[in-house]
Amino acid sequence: VSKEELTEALSHSFPDINMTELMTVFDTDADGKVSYTEFSQLSKVISTFELFDTDGNGLISRSELKAVLQRLDPRFDDKQLEELMSGIDFDSSGNLNVVEFVMYVADYSDELGIKLEQTAAILAGETPAAVIELS
Repeated sequence: VSKEELTEALSHSFPDINMTELMTVFDTDADGKVSYTEFSQLSKVISTFELFDTDGNGLISRSELKAVLQRLDPRFDDKQLEELMSGIDFDSSGNLNVVEFVMYVADYSDELGIKLEQTAAILAGETPAAVIELS
């Protein structure tokens, strides 16, 4: 998928998306296109973003992010939220756009990535695979 095709496909849901930044993360072989494998990862992150964006406005608000993170850790509090937002809300808007979310997720370790997938599964009403494996 070319950058232009991807821009066209995502511009409906994310009109202000910075495709150059997104391509930097997902075009891992730097060929200017997103391969099937690269697209699979991008698709997973976009789907997770959409689950976190419960009001569907194309942004993850502080309250939406806090609700998700409290599902991972019920002790997650406002102080932790402010610390997190100060490091990932690059445009200081008070919300996370899809590129900020992608950059945040791209920095996840394996353990946090698993937690992110578990939370996405919970939000989608599914039983997370890692929980099934632990049962």
